[in-house]
Amino acid sequence: MKIGFITEGHTEKIILKSDGFQEYLKVHNLEFVHEVIVAGSKDNLTRDKVESNVRILRDKGAEIILILRDLDDCQSIEEARTKIMSDDDIVKVIAIQAIESWFLADTDTLGKILESKDFYFDKPEEEMSPFETLKGLRLHYTKRGIGDKKVFARIMISNGFTIRNASGHPDCPSAKYFTNKLESLTVIN
Repeated sequence: MKIGFITEGHTEKIILKSDGFQEYLKVHNLEFVHEVIVAGSKDNLTRDKVESNVRILRDKGAEIILILRDLDDCQSIEEARTKIMSDDDIVKVIAIQAIESWFLADTDTLGKILESKDFYFDKPEEEMSPFETLKGLRLHYTKRGIGDKKVFARIMISNGFTIRNASGHPDCPSAKYFTNKLESLTVIN
């Protein structure tokens, strides 16, 4: 099955373009189509703003288009879903917190970066500002800061981060939902 992706931001694009994620797709007989399209904000995922991007992915052969956004200002996952374009070939995935909470959930990789063998982060999706938490952790453990989300995403990827690792954390349900949703597409195919 051919799948296209539209995301809210660049961190998600870095994760989805990673070799580890591309291999994950292959294992599940999902073919990555075109580029990951970055909408730029959650407000750009409505039909009137994202329809041309959906059309690009369809023209490139996408049978399914997965749109990934954060819960952000919404009171519920259902409310967030209503703010995303709907169509038969669109799958919506809502991350409970900013995608950086998935970095907190991959405690093995994060522990490697923080140079802490026993590192474990208990509740990654309860962090109101996961990137700020990551900055604080790195400063505490290594005395080094994080200046840019995209640079840190590449550091996580190069040290072994995968969505699969994050989905294995018992308190990161949105990463688990994301992998379950992708794997269910394989069953449909």
